[in-house]
Amino acid sequence: MRGWIRTAVVAAWAMVTSVAVAEEGRAVVCLDNEFDLGTAREVRLPAGSVFENDGPITGDLTGDWRVVEPRKLGRGAIVTMEGITLSRQKRCTEAGVRMNVTRVGDPLVAKADDREHWVFKDVPDYKRGFRPPVELGRLVDEMAVAAQVRADVTGVVRVTEKEIDDEARTAKCTASGRAMAAHVGGGVIRQTSSVVILGHADASEISLGCNPHITNLFVSWDRRARPSAGTATLVARSSAFFTGASESDIRTLLERCVAKALVPSNSELGDAELDGVRMSCQAFARDGGAGSVTINRRFGVHPVLLAPTSKAERDVERASERLQRVERQKAAGSKAFTEWWFNEAVPSNVKSTLMIVTRMQALANRCPSRILFMAKIAEMLASAGIRASDLERGGRYWETYTMLAVGMKNDVDGESAQSACEAARRYLP
Repeated sequence: MRGWIRTAVVAAWAMVTSVAVAEEGRAVVCLDNEFDLGTAREVRLPAGSVFENDGPITGDLTGDWRVVEPRKLGRGAIVTMEGITLSRQKRCTEAGVRMNVTRVGDPLVAKADDREHWVFKDVPDYKRGFRPPVELGRLVDEMAVAAQVRADVTGVVRVTEKEIDDEARTAKCTASGRAMAAHVGGGVIRQTSSVVILGHADASEISLGCNPHITNLFVSWDRRARPSAGTATLVARSSAFFTGASESDIRTLLERCVAKALVPSNSELGDAELDGVRMSCQAFARDGGAGSVTINRRFGVHPVLLAPTSKAERDVERASERLQRVERQKAAGSKAFTEWWFNEAVPSNVKSTLMIVTRMQALANRCPSRILFMAKIAEMLASAGIRASDLERGGRYWETYTMLAVGMKNDVDGESAQSACEAARRYLP
């Protein structure tokens, strides 16, 4: 069993098998007349491109046409059996197609007389190294490629989810997480059957999601809108290992994605895609800034995550023990803080006042310009009925003050001096 776990990989959770012998149908595939190819000369769709049913139309895709009913997605799909090339001069071409079946009850036939159109969805057998001049994700998102059945489709390609029990899935997820931790130099904090939470110095969180339908990598950072150089390197290194893309491509995606998210009209959200790898992100500058990215491969199989060497395994084990110890300390601290907060022996106005006061003091000490809050702090303490002697060793609130001061200092020490100064100035009159 252990040998199996060590060599487990993050891979596709689906397999494609042909189950029909009937003759394949034919469909015409067209590039939308309004879709701008930009500098690209053509669009090449590989065999295995999937088109979802998008409802009935009037007219013909090769000329004038329009949708006659609201779109009804999920009523079946067809898959191409050969490659397709579209260009400015040749915006339509015919191809052999079969029905694409994923679950019981899916349609097994598509008839030309139905006068329906099918929109480009995905490429289940995406081949690594295939780099189209126009990104396939753009065609999916803009629904820029559509198909119309010319000859009835009765042949079937069936996609079935591989049956994997919970124990095996958990073991596979564990092995993948440890392989990722070994590759980037981190450790495992905790895990479930569907996610492994990792720890790394250059991220506030990094995790590997092992959902049976899609696997993804998540990396987040705080105290800045754009990732630091260390975080950007971590994203590139981990994502390349996870998706098989190059680190330079991942850096390109990261720059594009964060830049989109920081455009005011984009609601702090962005996305980018390159050669089948998609990145979704959030980034903002408010409140000191923070951000995160989620990466997954939309097309094709993730590469094998090689099992770590014996030395790398030992490094991961040590890092994991250290991270889990810190996690337990944090949990204990959170419990102590909660118990303190609900302790009625300390008045609520004293608690809230001391939290603000210790925050102000920590920010003032972190900021090089040495913003002084002495007068304001004295006024706040007096308003809450707190005397200076109460905060001295042996005083009524000495333990509370010390606990909060240490916590605030540790928190603020992780901020840049610039952000600390900006935060401190908010407390000025």
